[in-house]
Amino acid sequence: MKKIKAGIIGAGGYGGCGAIELLVSHPHVQIAALLDKQDLGKPISDLYPHLKGFCDLPLIDADDPKRPEDFDVVFFATPDGVGQKEARTWLNKGVKVVDYSGDFRFNDAETYKGYAARIGKTQEHASPDLLPKSVYGLAELHREEIAKASLVGNPGCFAVSCILGLAPAVKSSLVDQGSIICDSKTGVSGAGKKPNPMFHYPARYDAINAYKVSGHQHVYEIERELGLVAHKEIRITFTPHVIPLCRGILSTIYGNLKPGVDMPALLDAYRSFY
Repeated sequence: MKKIKAGIIGAGGYGGCGAIELLVSHPHVQIAALLDKQDLGKPISDLYPHLKGFCDLPLIDADDPKRPEDFDVVFFATPDGVGQKEARTWLNKGVKVVDYSGDFRFNDAETYKGYAARIGKTQEHASPDLLPKSVYGLAELHREEIAKASLVGNPGCFAVSCILGLAPAVKSSLVDQGSIICDSKTGVSGAGKKPNPMFHYPARYDAINAYKVSGHQHVYEIERELGLVAHKEIRITFTPHVIPLCRGILSTIYGNLKPGVDMPALLDAYRSFY
């Protein structure tokens, strides 16, 4: 069976490293090239020694006209704003695109504008005509659409944990939808690779704090996707925390069960949904 050839843009960042970890163990994928703007020429295993022997490809300049381009799929492990400017180039070549940022998580310009305001961006989307072609990349909810899509917006980390935790209860109307609370924790790698004094180990050690308590951008995703599942508007209370840990997400979700809903009904809803 011919393997899918994948390219990763922003491969040197934490998102790129995560993509490599997943793809090297995929039986039907070959990582064809790693593209970035920094550490050019270095094997990726020099930056992340745990990849040695699994992936030792060098980082290639993403703007090099001699870069490989014969991919089947390209992953943009890049910040907001990059994919929306560059995805079209790859799509025009017949290459599928998966974007890790929020650039294509919302498939109309007006909804994207609401998300962009949450991350402090005021400019219009650079490729609004591509938004209707994008699919929210949560396979548990959109597997069939993803299989047919050329452009996928990878979901946010907090969003995945909360949506998957709540979707069965919301779909079956088992929970009072005005009582939902998501108490979420994240490791510091979620902030990305760029150095920041707040995430320097001596400053972060033994320190836990809530942040973006009002208006976190992932709430926009959570409420939108749960609303699509429930066929009605959903509002949640969401509090994210940074904890002194490198990697991972933990969300503890609360909600009042509706009268008459017992544990067997709840378990049955989750088992049948998943």
